[in-house]
Amino acid sequence: MSGKFISIIVPVYNASSYFPPLVDSILNQTHQNIELILVDDGSTDGSADICDAAAKQDSRVRVIHKKNEGQSAARNAGLAIAAGEYIAFADHDDLLHPRMYEYMMEAMQQHDTQVCACDFRNVNQQDMDAICFDTEQPAVSVVEQQEWLHDLFRPTWRTPIWNKLYHRSVLADIHFGAFRLGEDNMLSYQVLKKAERTAFVHMPLYFQRMHGDNFEFTGIQYFTDLLRAKEAILKDVKLHFPEAYVRFQKLFLYECVRIYNSYADIANPQYAPQQEETMKLMKRNSRGIWLTDLPIGHKILFTKLRIVKPGSLESKIVI
Repeated sequence: MSGKFISIIVPVYNASSYFPPLVDSILNQTHQNIELILVDDGSTDGSADICDAAAKQDSRVRVIHKKNEGQSAARNAGLAIAAGEYIAFADHDDLLHPRMYEYMMEAMQQHDTQVCACDFRNVNQQDMDAICFDTEQPAVSVVEQQEWLHDLFRPTWRTPIWNKLYHRSVLADIHFGAFRLGEDNMLSYQVLKKAERTAFVHMPLYFQRMHGDNFEFTGIQYFTDLLRAKEAILKDVKLHFPEAYVRFQKLFLYECVRIYNSYADIANPQYAPQQEETMKLMKRNSRGIWLTDLPIGHKILFTKLRIVKPGSLESKIVI
């Protein structure tokens, strides 16, 4: 097989209804010099058997069976055995353009970067079988470190890990943190600090399946993990990119408000501890709020919230 060797790591947990198409889309890539590492994270629905069957059918598939500890631990287990010069990740229920890694490898070599990202598309469950892949040669640009940093906290192509290809050198000494949500934010930021330039392929090459079992929909109890991951990034930004700190502080506080109000909308006592933790995160990161470019009314609001919090579980913060 020609071309650079890529290790593709996929955590698998109770995904028997979804992940066989992903496996096919990886093994049928035009860039064939790959290994697919399936990390069975303690599945109980037959997913483990599907992983083993894939390994029997294709020698490029390697399987790890482990107890359930979440995506971060599963990805770390995959990284520990990955042999590729390049590393990629995918989620068990998504789909890849058949030329995804061919295009991304070409972009990295053409522009001499250690990271490549691509555009992606969210696809409803009912439309997943009708995806039309673009066939034209995609445009490629280069994103400098400061430009990437500017929008790191926003939900753009910069945040996920599954729409990227990494040279393993930028992942050296980097592991996924113990977060159920937000681990991709942290890893993306750690890579950003190492990589001064990123190639970007202007074509949707990764297709994220949107359905009721998505962790984004079912993991509301872990929203505070997302905030803790972003808080850790915020503290590091203050040390290494101080000129960007007040911008990130503003975005972080707005994210706290969004999540606090999500819990208020549910008004379920089960999530009261998470709502309280969200308030604590907001309070301790609102120091220096008057230095930001927040509207004056928002500055006053966040200052008041440091002293008085909304009175009931159902109370929302209006900004």
